[in-house]
Amino acid sequence: MDTMELLKRFYEQLPKSPTAQDIRDAAAHAGDTAPILENILAHAEYMGINAEKELADLYNARAAAQAEKTERKRRADIKTTAGKMRDHLASLDTIIETAPLDELSASLAALNAEAAGLITTAAKINRFPTWADYETAWQKENEHNFSPALFDRLPFPEGTVSYIGARTGRGKTTAMVNIGIEALFPPGQNAKPRRVLFVSLEENHKQILRRFSLCLAYRNAAPETREKLLTVQNPYTQKRDPRNAYKNWKRGREIGGPGNAEFVNVIIAADQKIKDAIQNRDLIYFDGIGASLAEILAAIKAMKSGDIVLLDYIQKIPAGKESHSGNPDLERIREGSEKLIEATKLRECVVIAGAQFNRESYKGSGNKDDEFTDADFRGCGDLEQDGHNLIGIGRNADKTQTYFGIIKSREGEITDKLFTLDFAGGYSYMGNIGQEYKANTKPGPNKTPKTGGNRIGETNEDLA
Repeated sequence: MDTMELLKRFYEQLPKSPTAQDIRDAAAHAGDTAPILENILAHAEYMGINAEKELADLYNARAAAQAEKTERKRRADIKTTAGKMRDHLASLDTIIETAPLDELSASLAALNAEAAGLITTAAKINRFPTWADYETAWQKENEHNFSPALFDRLPFPEGTVSYIGARTGRGKTTAMVNIGIEALFPPGQNAKPRRVLFVSLEENHKQILRRFSLCLAYRNAAPETREKLLTVQNPYTQKRDPRNAYKNWKRGREIGGPGNAEFVNVIIAADQKIKDAIQNRDLIYFDGIGASLAEILAAIKAMKSGDIVLLDYIQKIPAGKESHSGNPDLERIREGSEKLIEATKLRECVVIAGAQFNRESYKGSGNKDDEFTDADFRGCGDLEQDGHNLIGIGRNADKTQTYFGIIKSREGEITDKLFTLDFAGGYSYMGNIGQEYKANTKPGPNKTPKTGGNRIGETNEDLA
């Protein structure tokens, strides 16, 4: 029976001033109401009947029909996109042996973007969640928020973006490496490991993965072993240099310093763990240098609920579109932050990004301890508004101590306190020692401060 016939059967049963029950009876008389539900409910509203309350069965039936229609369209879109991807893969297979690598890379990037579109099509953000959706969300959430010990167990809930801000060389990348290590290899018997995606927009894979191995090696070492690890030297310069020692070890060359044997032992173990994590796809490195915003978002959209995404750093994020504003950098960062939030909500992962503090906020303050507020994130898009957590990392004027403060948190406690970090920059290690930072605490000659701090002999480069 066509739509016009159904409408005719419906209206011929209606009195001039129908009640909700009259509407319901006429709908039953029409038979198949699915094609004419919109007309029935529109007529009820026109007659002054609250369809949502008085015709709840028909109202809900319309909502179910709309949801079914939307799902059919989404499935059709997925099928179309999957077909395009098959064709793309088939064409790629014919040129793999002969095409220039740049052309192959561009083809893979396009395929990656298509895959991102497929993910987005299959899982849209629910803009109008019901109470049932609310209850389901709680059931789907991990038992525990990601709460790294590095920042005093501050919670980083799923579906949120947070920012770690600092001046140049204070340890943004180091902090994110330590967060990654804690997510992959959490301390404690009941802690659950999480998958990590590290999106690097500045350092290459050799630099980042070396950081991961060095950090894990130092973190897992006993206190007495750590002291020996700090004596590892570059045999040519005689300077303490774990990064150079790692490079020499990888190349089968000599490692200087009295702690070289201990260094090799802990690095072998750490390297194997990082290798296993990469091969198992628990640790994913994404080379974002020169990548498009679409490629970065595609990588994030491939993650799952509860996964950790570390982005180094937001000021390097590429533009998604051409800018015509008077401040293209500000617009680029703002757009990047907005897209990050959208992708994070879609996948229900946890994104933590580094942020370079606004340089205007600390001009001329090089001889003072670092200070930071949410104002330092301004001039960097809307990060102070977008971030679930805002964390600042700084160091004192004589470069002997590193500390952090919680500038903003939507769930954690905010105080004016700063907390001292145990910092071994050569090993890309940063640890919370649980003590409040006290300004103007200066160590004696050739000694590490008792309250923690930077290891003697480290350069500004070590603190990156």
